[in-house]
Amino acid sequence: MSSDDQFHHRVAFLAGLQFILIVGGWVALATVMKFEGYPDDNPFVRFKPVPVALREHGAWALLVPVVYAVAAIVAGEFPDGKREQCSFAISMLCLALAIGLLLAFLISAASPYTRPLLLRYM
Repeated sequence: MSSDDQFHHRVAFLAGLQFILIVGGWVALATVMKFEGYPDDNPFVRFKPVPVALREHGAWALLVPVVYAVAAIVAGEFPDGKREQCSFAISMLCLALAIGLLLAFLISAASPYTRPLLLRYM
């Protein structure tokens, strides 16, 4: 296997890993919010704006693996000395971004709503 083939396999593996992390987080958030009654208009549950935004616009996060793959392939055309440095920097940046998105999805799934303060007195 040539070094170009290894490079392309590594790019594909990391793009797939980023995809799995982002989709897993989005599915976890969507499942929790659906079980809590989202998008119904429940007066006893107020969903926080961050989980709602992640739920409604979370599919845009799938651009991270796409941007990573394109940037890594473009960086692969650099001379050998620069190729490894640029490829490593792009890989770590996009992987950190994918892990950050996963954490944002999971933290939002852990507490997607608030209950009104006076609910217990009703």
